[in-house]
Amino acid sequence: MQYFYDGQIRRYLTQIVRAFSNFNYKDGDGELRAVPVMYGDLTRQVASIIRDNSENKIPSAPRMSVYITGLQMDRARLSDSSYVSKINLREKTFDPATNSYLNEQAKGYTVERLHPTPYTLSVNVDVWSTSTDQKLQILEQIFMLFNPDLEFQTTDNYVDWTSLSVLQLENINFSSRNIPVGTESEIDVSTLGFTAPIYISPPVKVKKLGVITDIITSIFNPDTGTISLDGFNPSSVSDTAAAQGTVVLPDGTVINNNVLPNGSVVSDAGSVAISTVNTTSGALDLSNPLLTSYRNFDIIVQDETAVLARNKKLRVGEISWLNILEAELPAKYQPNISEIRLRRAELLNEIVGYFSIPSNDLFTMQISWDEDTLPANTLIPGPARAAGQLGTIDKIVNPLQFNPTTTKTAGTRLLLTGPIGYMVERSFKVTEKSTRIDTDIDYFINSTIPGRQNETVINHTVFVNGIPVTSSATNIDDKYVINLNAVPDIDAIVRYELNLNEDGAEAWKNGNGTDFLADANDIVEYDGTNWSVVFDASETTTTTYTTNLTTGQQYYWNTYYWQLSVDGYYPKGTWAIIL
Repeated sequence: MQYFYDGQIRRYLTQIVRAFSNFNYKDGDGELRAVPVMYGDLTRQVASIIRDNSENKIPSAPRMSVYITGLQMDRARLSDSSYVSKINLREKTFDPATNSYLNEQAKGYTVERLHPTPYTLSVNVDVWSTSTDQKLQILEQIFMLFNPDLEFQTTDNYVDWTSLSVLQLENINFSSRNIPVGTESEIDVSTLGFTAPIYISPPVKVKKLGVITDIITSIFNPDTGTISLDGFNPSSVSDTAAAQGTVVLPDGTVINNNVLPNGSVVSDAGSVAISTVNTTSGALDLSNPLLTSYRNFDIIVQDETAVLARNKKLRVGEISWLNILEAELPAKYQPNISEIRLRRAELLNEIVGYFSIPSNDLFTMQISWDEDTLPANTLIPGPARAAGQLGTIDKIVNPLQFNPTTTKTAGTRLLLTGPIGYMVERSFKVTEKSTRIDTDIDYFINSTIPGRQNETVINHTVFVNGIPVTSSATNIDDKYVINLNAVPDIDAIVRYELNLNEDGAEAWKNGNGTDFLADANDIVEYDGTNWSVVFDASETTTTTYTTNLTTGQQYYWNTYYWQLSVDGYYPKGTWAIIL
């Protein structure tokens, strides 16, 4: 057995000594003087030390001494020695800056306590006095406390179930002198006998608490028998779009050039995003339903990765996933077996993925999504697409750089990241004063398609609140940028038209030689002779799901732009992990 000592008997004895401290007596001058208390009986050795090994020195009195006379197991109080008591504790969060506790939960623990062994402790208290009056003053004060016993506490530890005990007065020996009284004993000793029922406890087992880290309340609808998730994820109608090559998270966070706010690079494979950015959108109403999560962490999901965040945008990707895994103890994390579950407002079922935490990057979760839990694809009718593939597309392409002749067969479906044809039209509301309009159109085209000119845009026209205004164009970072001659007012409606090459690319022409027109984010289909728009992004205001057969990834249309169906910002309560 390993060494263990907790000073339990010593604590009992210390409290008994304290119980007899601070008694006073009145001397011949009428002054109150404290009676000192010491541990130890008046043996010859103790008396010799007190007298400084001299027969000419009288021991100091009055005083009291406390000492143990017996310790016996109390079999009458024995119980099941194998009984284990479990108690769950939760710390409060401590703020070192203010040196105070916050009204937030911190780490939790489970304490397992074995049943203690009962004993009876016998103690004597010797009262030394030099006169009968001294003795009577001291004894009277002591006797008042025991009617019939005195309760004392050895510790203020909340989980110590043996801290309380009682001290019982059992017997009294009034005097140590015999009749007749001789001349050799200068000090009279009264002996009081006490007993105390005590417990000796074995060590306890302390474990980090495994708790429920996700609680959802007040959201059950008894009429329908379902759980309402309204308000959990941002409403898609409040989302706005971003310029091509930019990803806008549903909370309004903008990721430019495929770089997260923490500096990590995001893969741009198959990502689609267009138009103008409005970072004021994405506000969440979490007042209904009511919910709490462990430390109220949020997560941001990007394709097959997830990072933690606080309050939408704070510390994105800077919080280790070990914070969550440790809170789930004693459950054990199993790479690629443990689950993460996501809830979205527009879905009835959870999206499930199996995750792992790389040892070299504890801040990023790698996820393999269960395709059976993804939303069902939206069936989009078309002229030649097979009935079993109406919810899918073949590729995501940039029509300014992609030659469709290699894949142009009847039923082919493509999702466009740019426009097709000789005119592009955009409109937006002014949110800040500026003369610059960034478009998503390349200034030059390096195309292998015969007949295509170098300049993408021949000319353009800009309207402010329906009135034409003068402007010019410049090439900035190989993009077509419009510069207005005057700054438009806030909340003004700006619309611009870009006239592209009047003679469209031969590869995108219809069978009769006419140019085919489509805009960015549209889904187009070839019927063997002509192209047609089967999904018009400018006219669709409902959520639409489709799967890219080339990559196997599912996308959804949030009425502003396409994004992966699992991507986005998930606030507290909309996600959970199951180890």
